Amino acid sequence: MFNTTTANSGTELVYYDSVNLGIAVDSRKGLMVPVVRNAQTKGVDEIAAAVDDLAGRCVPAA
Repeated sequence: MFNTTTANSGTELVYYDSVNLGIAVDSRKGLMVPVVRNAQTKGVDEIAAAVDDLAGRCVPAA
């Protein structure tokens, strides 16, 4: 199962309604992880545009 975690010492699965998608970006300041919030409400094109925008805001690696 995706977007779950375990509870009660691993005997139950807890399901989450929202998906926050983090991407790793190498920058001069080190590894940064910008997040696309509520990705479950976006289409692939919207997610790609958001990732491109967020990664572009990070300071590029040398």
